[in-house]
Amino acid sequence: IGSAGFQLSLCVWMVIVAVGLTPLTWMGTPKDFWPIAVGALITTCLACLLVIVTCIMDGNKLPERVYPTPTADGTFKAFGSIMFAFAGASTFPTIQADMKDRS
Repeated sequence: IGSAGFQLSLCVWMVIVAVGLTPLTWMGTPKDFWPIAVGALITTCLACLLVIVTCIMDGNKLPERVYPTPTADGTFKAFGSIMFAFAGASTFPTIQADMKDRS
């Protein structure tokens, strides 16, 4: 945007993002904003595809790495990272409550 002649400060960007996200907070449950879930699915698949293509293209150029032996501390750090990455699981009860057949 800077190359197009627009010079926006961080404060202005925060207002723009807040104005853009505010309507999303007015929706009640996930069933009200299912198009966002579809968009998230499509962008996630596209990002995964781009990562795979980049790994294939650049995989042969990387030097071979030697990793340290696994430790208990590293295991807990990895588990914490995985739990943080999948924190969206907290929305599952809300999604299930919106289902027609909850069984």
